[in-house]
Amino acid sequence: MARFTFRLPQKRILIWLLAMACSFACALLLYGIRHGMQARLYDQRAVYTWSENGENASQISVFYPYDNQADYDRIRELEYNIRRKTEELAEKEEQKDAADFVTCMSAEGSVELLREDSRQSVKAHAIATHGDFFRFHPVKLLSGNLYSQDALMPDQILIDENLAWQLFGSFEIAGRGVMIGGVRHTIAGVFSVPKRGMIEKQAGIPDNLCFLSLESFCQYLDPKAKKLTGIGTWEIVMPNPVKNFAVNLIREQVKADRETIWVVENSARFEPPALRKNMRDLFARGMQSKPVIYPWWENIAIGYANVFSLLYGIQVAFTVFGTAVGAVLIVNAWRKRTWTFAGIWQNLMDRKYDLESRMRYAHDKWEHF
Repeated sequence: MARFTFRLPQKRILIWLLAMACSFACALLLYGIRHGMQARLYDQRAVYTWSENGENASQISVFYPYDNQADYDRIRELEYNIRRKTEELAEKEEQKDAADFVTCMSAEGSVELLREDSRQSVKAHAIATHGDFFRFHPVKLLSGNLYSQDALMPDQILIDENLAWQLFGSFEIAGRGVMIGGVRHTIAGVFSVPKRGMIEKQAGIPDNLCFLSLESFCQYLDPKAKKLTGIGTWEIVMPNPVKNFAVNLIREQVKADRETIWVVENSARFEPPALRKNMRDLFARGMQSKPVIYPWWENIAIGYANVFSLLYGIQVAFTVFGTAVGAVLIVNAWRKRTWTFAGIWQNLMDRKYDLESRMRYAHDKWEHF
């Protein structure tokens, strides 16, 4: 029986080599595009403010259901338990910084801003913050500064450029005042409206946006309120000395509400394992199983995760195709080889013998001289 041998003409070999090179180049290009887009999602990169390359740390978001949102005391208890656990780990590992972490809380709602020296008012979407919120969600200031939770004047507010123009006709208004629920708030700064691409337009970024303290927001909703409530999002950047340590610790602390609370590890959501899982959950991705209303930055992250999953799938396909072509070419070259390992070894031995002979000849000639 004649043996079948797969042989490629020389021109076809060149074509397949080009195809393999193009496949690997496309895979590399998609990898670069994906990571370039990820680098611009600043709301998902707070972990890089913890360490230069984001290693040994994790950024995690906890989203509470709209019918059972958290209050300040509930979050503080959660932070206390986490600090206790991380201190135990720090003492065990003898790492002083292993117990450090930064957090923020936020709530959403609507407020009415009234210019203090006129009757002009505008309704705005408010993000009420507590903690190091702007470390997690940086904004681009056009004037003024960010407000601090530890400021001597807690009634401060940041407004976007749309609100600034509607109320004052300018964005150079730091220090001016607006009334919210009868309480004067000082404008700390004005920030630029976030850019809206295709995904951002669907994410629910409000047109008129402002940031104020959680204390001010809760008093606006209920002047008689004695505690801070209505917290929909809690975020943390914390040490992650062992893979999944941080996210598992957070899930352990909220296990009583695991069926309704949504925990996301932001720092790992765009990595290949998470993207592969996202592709497997294709048909269930649009289904809502938890009573959670995500803030716009989480909606943006979900949208980009879907895009990255598609790019990653195409990248893998190009890589597999290029690898398969390379394997076929190697097998074909092996089958058509005109050399053997024994022949190569013999050739090396012959070269060694010739070299030694020339060296002996040169040595004898030098001694005779």
